[in-house]
Amino acid sequence: MPRGRKSGSYTQTQRVELILSLLRSHRLGLTIAEIAERCSVDPKTIMRALPILADRGHETFFEMVGEQRHLKLREDALETHTVVLNESERLALLAMRQVFDVLRDTPLGEGVETLLGKITHGFKKDAHERIEGNRARFIYLPEGGPKTYAGKMDVLDGLWDGVLRSRRVRYRYERAGKPKRQGVLEPFAMALYKQGLYVIGRDVEMDEAPRVFAAERFSQAEPIKDSKFEVPKGFNPESFFDGAFGIFHGNERIEVVVDFSVEAAPLIRARKWHASQTIEDLDMGDVRLRMHVAHTAQVLPWLLSWGARARPVAPASLVAEYDEAIAAMVARASRRRPGLTSARPANDVARKRKRA
Repeated sequence: MPRGRKSGSYTQTQRVELILSLLRSHRLGLTIAEIAERCSVDPKTIMRALPILADRGHETFFEMVGEQRHLKLREDALETHTVVLNESERLALLAMRQVFDVLRDTPLGEGVETLLGKITHGFKKDAHERIEGNRARFIYLPEGGPKTYAGKMDVLDGLWDGVLRSRRVRYRYERAGKPKRQGVLEPFAMALYKQGLYVIGRDVEMDEAPRVFAAERFSQAEPIKDSKFEVPKGFNPESFFDGAFGIFHGNERIEVVVDFSVEAAPLIRARKWHASQTIEDLDMGDVRLRMHVAHTAQVLPWLLSWGARARPVAPASLVAEYDEAIAAMVARASRRRPGLTSARPANDVARKRKRA
């Protein structure tokens, strides 16, 4: 019997969910040896998981079945219903799996797979085949590159446990170009942004107010036993990110005004870019987008992604940053293409050509 963790083995979260699934699907229970074999761990590891099951509200007990001692779930914990899905629901199930596939190698990704397993448990072979057959009818294409969490499962397990159980976590955190942070964290909630996980919480010694941590930058996150905390009254993740344009938050509200060309106008009108947005018509089919954001850090790269089709109008600080970024790109390009020295915004050049 294999011992300890190995590459590809179950994490604690996966193992507990698998034990729970096995017991729910076997009314007569299973021996500890049988459960250990199916989980590919030592029987002692299964015994250590039982208090975790109890902590999560799943009471187990031992009962003799013939000459063997079986572990069983209390009757009220056993599943007694069958899920019936129509064609639309089967497609929705597949879509959910694909959308959350960006969270592979995380506790949330595991949770989705466990949930899907519970829903499809007991399905006949043809039902499974119909679900898989829908793969040709839906695909999810994540924007940009999803973050990778390979080798981070134990760390993410610790963070997720801290969020779920309001338990303090001892952590180490890497910061680009800055000193590492380490201490004790109170993780209030998690957020998913652009296929990446973020933790909202506060260091008990360094932070007066909650802040945002990128999950992949944690190198350690170990829940501290018997160290509970209370989430501050009134804290709500939605309120915390109110006004945010992206993952950067704040209490300030900055008016951002951007003009978009006629070519971009349909795309601007087709989306809800910010809760506060208003759109005005300008001459020649152009449009002006106005919004009040908490921070402009992620507005600039978004503007640059529009190329010559966008031009910031306000605030002045954003306009200056935009012009500096354009000038820097032109300067960088000119090193490869001698003669390209003008730093004038490309959309202004395009506008003059159009009017001519």
